[in-house]
Amino acid sequence: MPPAPDQPPIDRTIQLVTMMRETASRLQSELTEAIAERDRLKSHASLRRREEGAKHIKESEDAVKHAKEDLRHRRRLIEDQKTNRLKKLQQQYAEREGEIDEEAAHAGKAAARSMENEEWMAEGLYEGRVTAARKKLSETLTRYGDIEDLIEAIRARIPRSSNSDPEKIPDMTEEIDPDEIMTALQELDRVHTAPRWKWAMFWKWAAHAVVCWRRSRQDLERLAIYEHNALEHMKHAQEECESIISEAENTRESSVSGAQENLSPSITLVEQRKRRRHEKLESNFEAKTQQALELHKTAVSELESEANELTRKLKNDHKVAMDTLARETDKLEREAEDNFENIQSRLALEWNDLHARFKVELESLSSLCKELPLDWTKAAWTEWTTSTPPRFMAPLADFQFDIDDVMNPLSSSTPFHWDGPAEATLPLAGSLPNQISTLIEYRPESRDAAIAAARSYALRLMTAIPPGKAKLTLLDPVSLGESFAGFMHLADADEGRLLERIYSEERHIEDQLLDLTEHMEEVIQTYLRNEYETIDDYNRQAGQIAEPYRFLVMADFPVNLNEQATRRLLGILRSGTRCGVYVILLRDLQRPLPRDLSEEDLQENLIVLREHEGRWKIRNRNMDDDHFVLSGDMPEQLSTTMLQKIRDAAADTHRVEVPFQMVTPDDPQIWTGNSADEVKVSIGQSGANRLQYLRLGRGTSQHALVAGKTGSGKSTLMHVLITNLALWLSPDEIEFYLVDFKKGVEFQVYASKHLPHARVIAVESDREFGLSVLQNVDEELKRRGELFRQHGVQDLAGYRSVTKQPLPRVLLVVDEFQELFVEDDMVTQEASLLLDRLVRQGRAFGMHALLGSQTLDGVYSLARSTMGQMGVRIALQCSEADSFLILSEDNSAARLLTRPGDAIYNDAGGKLEGNSHFQVVWLNEAERDEKLTLIEERAKAENTGHRESQFVFRGHVAAELKDCERLARQLRSPFDDNTNPQLWLGDAVAIKPPTSLTLPARSGANLLIMGQNEEAAAGIMEASLLSLASEVPPSQDVTFDIMDGFGPTKGRLARLADALPHASSLVREDAITDSMSAIADVLDARLADPRARHPRRFLFIAAWQTWRELRRNEDDFSFSMDDAPAAPDAILARLLREGPGVGIHVITCIDTLNNLNRFTDRTSQREFENRVLFQMSQMDSSQIIDTPAAGKLGANRAILHREEDGRIEKFRPWGLSDEDWLSSQAQLLCRAASS
Repeated sequence: MPPAPDQPPIDRTIQLVTMMRETASRLQSELTEAIAERDRLKSHASLRRREEGAKHIKESEDAVKHAKEDLRHRRRLIEDQKTNRLKKLQQQYAEREGEIDEEAAHAGKAAARSMENEEWMAEGLYEGRVTAARKKLSETLTRYGDIEDLIEAIRARIPRSSNSDPEKIPDMTEEIDPDEIMTALQELDRVHTAPRWKWAMFWKWAAHAVVCWRRSRQDLERLAIYEHNALEHMKHAQEECESIISEAENTRESSVSGAQENLSPSITLVEQRKRRRHEKLESNFEAKTQQALELHKTAVSELESEANELTRKLKNDHKVAMDTLARETDKLEREAEDNFENIQSRLALEWNDLHARFKVELESLSSLCKELPLDWTKAAWTEWTTSTPPRFMAPLADFQFDIDDVMNPLSSSTPFHWDGPAEATLPLAGSLPNQISTLIEYRPESRDAAIAAARSYALRLMTAIPPGKAKLTLLDPVSLGESFAGFMHLADADEGRLLERIYSEERHIEDQLLDLTEHMEEVIQTYLRNEYETIDDYNRQAGQIAEPYRFLVMADFPVNLNEQATRRLLGILRSGTRCGVYVILLRDLQRPLPRDLSEEDLQENLIVLREHEGRWKIRNRNMDDDHFVLSGDMPEQLSTTMLQKIRDAAADTHRVEVPFQMVTPDDPQIWTGNSADEVKVSIGQSGANRLQYLRLGRGTSQHALVAGKTGSGKSTLMHVLITNLALWLSPDEIEFYLVDFKKGVEFQVYASKHLPHARVIAVESDREFGLSVLQNVDEELKRRGELFRQHGVQDLAGYRSVTKQPLPRVLLVVDEFQELFVEDDMVTQEASLLLDRLVRQGRAFGMHALLGSQTLDGVYSLARSTMGQMGVRIALQCSEADSFLILSEDNSAARLLTRPGDAIYNDAGGKLEGNSHFQVVWLNEAERDEKLTLIEERAKAENTGHRESQFVFRGHVAAELKDCERLARQLRSPFDDNTNPQLWLGDAVAIKPPTSLTLPARSGANLLIMGQNEEAAAGIMEASLLSLASEVPPSQDVTFDIMDGFGPTKGRLARLADALPHASSLVREDAITDSMSAIADVLDARLADPRARHPRRFLFIAAWQTWRELRRNEDDFSFSMDDAPAAPDAILARLLREGPGVGIHVITCIDTLNNLNRFTDRTSQREFENRVLFQMSQMDSSQIIDTPAAGKLGANRAILHREEDGRIEKFRPWGLSDEDWLSSQAQLLCRAASS
C-alpha cells in the first residue's frame, strides 16, 4: 500500500519511491512466475497420474501379503493361548491342592501345641503353689525352733521359788502371734539376765536377784503359754501346707483333662474341612478346562471371519484409490489454468488501484515540496510569522524521481500501462514526533554544505513548532560557536530562553548531554511511565504543562566527545525520540567513531545522509543508489528576523498557568478535611492527570523546605499552600504562624482578610520578631507535651480520640528564613535551638515547619542536623549549587527547571529517588482575595478561628496608635489615678503588648528621643501625651508644657494638648526665658517640701536642636554671685537633674548626637534613663547606649534603652495619627473628666 498521509514526509517519500520500484518489479516478476507455474502444474499432474497409479497397485499387493502373514501369526497366537491356559489351569490346580493339605496339617499341629501348652501351664501352676506352701512351712518351723531355744534358755535362768507349782497348768486359751511371742521372750530374757557389776556393786546384784525371784512364777506361766501358742502355730502351718498341695494336684488334673476334651473336636473338624475343599477344587478345575476349550474355538471362528472381510476391503480400496487419482489429476490441470487467469486478473486490478494511488501520493508530496520549499527566497519563508499555523515538519533535502525509468519495463506488458508524470520532485522532510533525528556525514570539502544544511534544518524546525515549545542545544567544538552564531539571538531573552549558549569545550558538552539525559529520565519515569507511548501522547493530555521538544545539534562529531559523553549520547539516540529529544549530528568521516558507538547504533536511530562523489545519499533506507539535493544556507538577514520573532514570541508564552480551581474544594467540601493523621493538600499538577500533594505528619515527612530564586514562583506556592489549606481545613484542624522576612507584603493579605486560621501574621518581619514567634511556638510545644502526658497519649490523633476535643495542627511558615541566621549573635543561637527542638519534637504534637528561601547559600549558623530533619523538599528554579543545598549533595535536578512554578517535590530528604516533577498551580490576586473573603465570611458565620486574637506584625509600615488595644482600653475607662503613668511608645517587635515605659517620681525619670525621623518622633510624643492624659485625671492638677520646634509637623502637639481636659501651656520662642523661669519657680517650691505628693508636670521639648536658648553656653567657665535670673539651658539642666524626684519630667527629642552634646553636658545626659533611638551610625549608637544596635535599624524601627536595668528593646514606633482621631480621643477624655 502507498504511505498514509499522516506518516512523516521522509517516510512517505522513501516508501513511495521504494514501493513504486518494488511494485513494477513485483508485478513483472509475478506475471512471469504465474506462466511458469501454470506449465509446471500441468506437467506435475500428468506425472502424478503415472507414478501414483503404479504406487497404488504395489500398495494393494503389499497389503494383501501383509494381511495373510498377519492372519497366520494371529492363528499361532490363538493356539499358544489355548495351550497356555490349560497349562496354567493344571498348575493352579496342583498349587491349590498343596495349599489345602498344608493348611490342614498346620491346623492339626496348632491343636496339638495348644494341648501341650495347657498341660505345661497346669504343671507350672502346680509346682509354684507347692513350692510356696513348703517354703512357708519351712519358715514356720524355723521360727518355732527359735522360740523353743529361747524358752529353754530363759527357764534355765529363772529361779525356783518355794511357792511355785510346776505341775500347775496355766490358761492356754490366749492366742498370741509368733512375732509378739518372740518380742515378749526377748524382753523376759533381758530381765532374767544378770548385769555385769563390779564386786563393789554387790548390793545391786542382790537386788536384781530378789526381783527375778519374786516374778519367777509369773514368768514361768507365761513361758508355758508362749510355748503352747508356738506349737499350735506350727501344727496349723503343717496342715495348711498339706491342704495347698492337695488342692494344687486336683487343679492340675482338672486343667489337663479339660484341654484334652476341648481340642479333640477341633482336630476332627480340620480333617473334614480338608476333604470338602479337595472335592470342590476338583469340580472347579474341570469347569475351567471346558471353558478354555470353548474360548479357543470362538477365537478361531472370529479370525476366519475377519480374514474374509479384510480381503474384500483391500480389493475395494484399490479400486477407489485409482478412481480418486484420476479425478485429482484432472482437477489439477483445470486449477492450473484457472489460477493463471486469476493471477493475471488480480495483478491487473492491483495495478489499476496502485496506479491511481501513486499518482495521488506523487501529487501530494509534490505540493508539499511547494509548501515547504528548500529555497529560502520563497514566500513560505520570507512571509513567515509566529502566527503562522505550525506544521510540525521541516524540509531537509529534495529527491528527483525518474518515474519513466522505473515504469518502462512494466509498461511492455499488455494489462499494465503508466500514464502519470515522467518525473517528480519529492521532499525529504523531518516530521514530529518521530522522523527528526538526522546524521549528516561529510568530508572536509563538503563540510560547509553540511553545516549550512544543518543550520537551515534547525531554523525550519524552530518555525515548525509553536514558539516556546522547542529548545536548542548547540555544540560546536571546532568552530567555537561560529557555525551557529546566528542562533544566539534566541539567547537574548530575559525569560523563557530557547538557547543558553553554544558549547565547545569537552566538559561543557558532557554537562549538556548530562542535562538532556536527566531530562529524559524525568520524562520516562515521571510523565510517560507505562501510560503514554511518546511525549506527544503525554502532551495531548498535559495541556499547559506540556513538555517542549529539545533539539541537540552537534557539528564536527565526534570532536570533544569523551567516553562518558559518548554513552550519554548513545542513550539519547536510543530513547530520545520517545522523550521528545532529537539529535542532528554532523559527522566528520575522517575522524573515527568513539569506542562505545558503532555504525549500527547510528544507522538504527538516525536518518543517515552521506556525501559521496559530490552527491548526497541516504545510507540506511534502501536508497543507496539515489541522490538528494540538500538545503542551502539560510540568508543572514532573514534568519535573524525569524529567530528574533521566535525569541520574542517564546518570551510571551513562557509562563504556564495551571488553574487554581484544579486543586480547590467545591463549596460543599470547604472545611471538610481532617488533619488528625496528617496534613494533605494539593499544590500543583504532576504529569498529565495527577495532582501533587504536600503531605506532613506521616513517617519522616514532618517539615518542609521550599527554595527557589527570585521569580521562580515561590511566593505563589506559599499562597497556594496557605489558601488551599484554609479552604480544605477548618481553624479547628490547622492554625498558621506566618512570618515573612522578605522586603515585601506577601502575607499582608491574610491580615487584611482576617484569615481565621492564622494566630500570627508577620509582614517584613525583624529577626527579633521571628525569634519571638519561635518562642511562642515552643511554648505551644511544651503545652501540648503536658496535655499529652496528662491524657496518656502519644500523638495528635490519640489526643483527639481520647478527649473528643479539637486540637489543630500547627504549621509555622517562614519565608526567607535564612534572615534569622545571617548573624552569629544571641538571636541566631536561640532561634537555632528553638527551631531544632521544633523539627525534632513537633512530629508527636502535630506541629510542623515550612521554611522558604531564595537560596541556602550562607546559612552556616543553622545546624545541618536541623536541615536534615526537613523531610520534604520543594525546589523551584535555582542554580546547580543551590540544588545541591536544597535537595542533596547528589541531586542537582532543580537546575533543569525552566519556568516559574516549575518545581520538584521530594519527600525522601532530598535523595534523587524521591524527586517528583510538578507545576505549581497559578493563583492570581483576585482569585486569592475571593477565596479568602469566602473563608472570612464563613468564619464570622460560625464564630470560629483567631480573628479577634490574631497578632499582626506589619514591619513595612509604622505602627498605628489607634490599633493599640491597651491605650484603647485606657481611653474607654480613663483616669485610674496611676502613680506611675505609662507611656506607650510603639508596637513591640515580639508577640507581647506594645512597648512602653513609666516615669516614676525619682531621679532620671526623663525620656530622650534621638534620631532624624521627625514623623516617628512626633508620633511618639503625641502618643506619650495622650497616654499620660488618659491615666492622670485633671483633678490632680497635672500640667503639660509644650515646646514645639518641629518642622512639617509643627502645631500638632500643641493642638492635641489644647484639646485635652488637662492644664497645658505652649512655650513660645520669644517667651522661653519667662516660661522656663516659671517652671524653675515651681521646682524650687516643690524642692522646699520634697516629701509631699506633688502634681505631675511634663515638659515636652520637640526638636530640641531648634531651641537656641536651651543650648548650653560652652564658654561660660566663671562663677556668678549676683541675683540675675538663670538661663533657660541651666534651668533645663536643673529640671533634668532635680525635677523627676518632685514630679517634673522632661520628654524631648533631638536629631543627632552632635546636637545633643552641644545642648547639654555629659552629666545632664545621664539624667535621661529612658532613651529612644532611631536609625543612626553605629558609632553614635555606641556612645549613647554602649551598643551599636541602633546602627542596624531600618525604617519604622526604634530602640528603647532603659538605664535602670540595662535592657534594650526593639520596637516599631507609632506613626503620625490622624488628627481627627486624636481630637475624638481628646473629646472622650473631656467627657470623662466632666462626668
